[in-house]
Parts: sequence; structure tokens; C-alpha cells
Amino acid sequence: MGVLQRVVSLLNSTKKIEVSTSKKIFTKYGPCKAQAYKYDEYEYLVFLSNNLQNFEETIGYIYENKHYEHGEKEGLCGCNNQLDTALKMILKEQGFIIYYSKFSQDIEECLLKIEARPFHSEQRNSDEYFHKKSLKGIKSSYDLIANILHYLNVKKLRLISSDPGIALHVQREGIKLLEWASVISFDCDASGVRY
Repeated sequence: MGVLQRVVSLLNSTKKIEVSTSKKIFTKYGPCKAQAYKYDEYEYLVFLSNNLQNFEETIGYIYENKHYEHGEKEGLCGCNNQLDTALKMILKEQGFIIYYSKFSQDIEECLLKIEARPFHSEQRNSDEYFHKKSLKGIKSSYDLIANILHYLNVKKLRLISSDPGIALHVQREGIKLLEWASVISFDCDASGVRY
């Protein structure tokens, strides 16, 4: 087989992704829809605002919970209340969150932090909860995130992600990046949070 044929074969290779059905969940800030994906060692949680009518132009927070060895990237904060703020943001402005990690305890901590119910581990880990879906061209987390965004029909995105690779990959996939910030910055006043 020639090099070109191998490249085409690799691009067309199909990966099995585990996908849950979309469920309405309740959080400490209000109801939203949630869906889970499993790919390789990672689990992805996708939270969507309930009242979102049109995903074509939306705001999204994408965060990978990474673990670093002591001393490596010292001072790098994890979520640092960004997840709480992102949840408030998507419920107010209509958008989505993609939170992912290869450590199941991170997923559980995320769900506990936002007081998500009913979306607990026993339910998410049951055999009947996930179904397998074949997706072509999935070679990395970036590919799966882009696939999720295409599934949501996102055309224009105001992105919040500390990973520049996500911003680059989103643009390569034809999604117009209206804004990109690495963290959510906000001012609080008596009426709540401004973004």
C-alpha cells in the first residue's frame, strides 16, 4: 500500500465513541441539559443551557482537567471557580460547557461541585446508559471536541479555553472564532455576574 493510500485510510478510519443520551439535570444554579462521551481514557461532560434556541452563534467554555507532577507548571491553577462561573454564564447567556478528564474522580468532583443531579457515576457507568457511535477521523481530543461542536451545529463561537490548541483546531474545522479568552473574567455587583 502506498503512502497516499495509508494516509487516506488513516483519515477515514472509524473510532467507536461511547455517547450518552442527552438528559435534563438540575444544578445549584438551575436546570440544564447534559450529555457524556467516552473516548480512549477520557470522559467528556457536555452541559447545555436549556433555553438555547440556536447554537449557530454561541459562547462555550472548554476545559481539560490536567494533573501535573509536583513542580511542573507550578502555580497553574485548575478550574479555580471557572466551572461555577461558566455554568452561571451559560445559563444566563445561552451556551455550553465541555469539561473533560481521563480521571474519573475529576468527573465526579465536577458533578459534586455544581451539585448535578441526577447524573451520578452509577448511572453514567451502566451498560445501558452509553451507546457506541462510529465517528470518522477521530485521532485526538481536539477532533472529538470539534465533532461535538459540529453536532451542536456551532458556526460562530465565543470561546473560553486555556488550551490554544482548541482555538486553532476549532478554526481549522471551519467554525468562526468571534472571540477567544483563556479564562472568564468578570465583575460582581448586586445583580450578579457580568461577563
